[in-house]
Amino acid sequence: MKKKKLVMLMAAFIVALSSQHLLFSNSGNHFFNTATASASTLDTDAEKAVKKLEDHQKRENLVKAQQKVDTLSDVTKKEKLQHRIDLVEQAIIIKEAQTAVKYLEDHQDRNNIADAQNKTALVTDEGTKANLTNRINLVENAIAVKEAQASENTVSAQEDRTVYVTGGGKSKVYWYSTDSMPWNTNKNNIIQMKESQAIAAGKRHSLTEP
Repeated sequence: MKKKKLVMLMAAFIVALSSQHLLFSNSGNHFFNTATASASTLDTDAEKAVKKLEDHQKRENLVKAQQKVDTLSDVTKKEKLQHRIDLVEQAIIIKEAQTAVKYLEDHQDRNNIADAQNKTALVTDEGTKANLTNRINLVENAIAVKEAQASENTVSAQEDRTVYVTGGGKSKVYWYSTDSMPWNTNKNNIIQMKESQAIAAGKRHSLTEP
């Protein structure tokens, strides 16, 4: 009798142990399947984000695609997607640099040079970078020439003062101020002209004016 009970207890123990093993096995499989499904979802989301970026090359899509790819654990997939992102990012950088340089060409102001230079510096393709840099240099030189001309014109304008000539412009001398003229000068017969015109006409500055 005791032997029969012992056999029954052992059988019950074996059944319980088998059930527990099956439970753990099912739980493990469930966890593995869940993790695999989760990883697959991340891969799909990242792939879709990169594809959207390639189709619509905008900064906001670049940020979203990068965030999705950063979550991947599969190194090989991550590297492939990252390479595709890098290609699009460089295309965006080139487009932004070209836009900045074109704006500089259309609006030749020193304030626009820095933006064009900064965006061009990010371009990695040497040929494209050289072309953009050359265009920037041409505009910068043109601005420098304009500034030099403006400065020269300002100096010339300052030097070529208005002078006053008596006798209806027939006098051989000119004055910088009518207040310096003799008291008996007929000021109704004074002619105004530029100093360069007076000199060209053979006139000289009055020796009596300081």
